[in-house]
Amino acid sequence: MIKPVTAESNAASVETRIVLPLLQQLGYTPDDIEPKFPIVFREGRRGRKPEADFVVFSGLPHNARTSLIVVEAKAPGESFAEAKAQAESYTSAIKAPSHSSRTG
Repeated sequence: MIKPVTAESNAASVETRIVLPLLQQLGYTPDDIEPKFPIVFREGRRGRKPEADFVVFSGLPHNARTSLIVVEAKAPGESFAEAKAQAESYTSAIKAPSHSSRTG
């Protein structure tokens, strides 16, 4: 069952209350889902290492050939446009299939 998220929720509660149960209800198993998957844009980059909140794979090994879905969760009220851009950059970096939808 998906638990409600309130305006005070943070990204971690969105991940555990909504994203993970949704992926499981869609039929993905824990073996398919990789939380906090590291994203490499280029070697030698310094600072905080980027990671996708979740990447769903079609099997083992978990790599670009088996990547299906990139999920970037945000707390209620955070910018959708920024989250979408972040997820799209992660999708491109790991070569997951992409589908760009236009929003108004």
